[in-house]
Amino acid sequence: TPTTNSPPASAAMAPAVTLDVEGMMCGHCTATVEKALRAVPGVEHVDVSLEQGTATVQGAADTGALIAAVLATGKPCVPHAAPPAELVLDVEGMMCGHCTATVEKALRAVPGVEHVDVSLEQGTATV
Repeated sequence: TPTTNSPPASAAMAPAVTLDVEGMMCGHCTATVEKALRAVPGVEHVDVSLEQGTATVQGAADTGALIAAVLATGKPCVPHAAPPAELVLDVEGMMCGHCTATVEKALRAVPGVEHVDVSLEQGTATV
C-alpha cells in the first residue's frame, strides 16, 4: 500500500490548535519544536511550518501544556489569532455625509475595530 505524510484518520477528526512560534530559523529548530509537542499527552499529530512560523497540533492536548512545551525549547509562542471577522451592519436613518462620518467615528472608537466602511447608498456599515 502507498504511504503518505497525512495524519492518521483519528487525527483528522481531532481538534486542532495552532501556535505562532517565534525564532525558528532552520530544520533543526522545527524538529526540536515538533519533538517537544509530540511528547505532550493527548497529541495525535504535529505539523510545524518554518515558513509560516507555526505549529499545528491535533489531539486532546491542553493548550497550556503545548505552549509550555514550546517555551521549554527556548522559542516564544502564543496561540495563533484567527483573522478578524467582518461584520455588516444595517444602519437606518443616514441622510447625508455628516451622518456617515458620525457612524464611522463611533465605530472606530470601539475597541478591536480595525476597519470601517460606511455606505450611505446601501445603508450599511462594514467593520
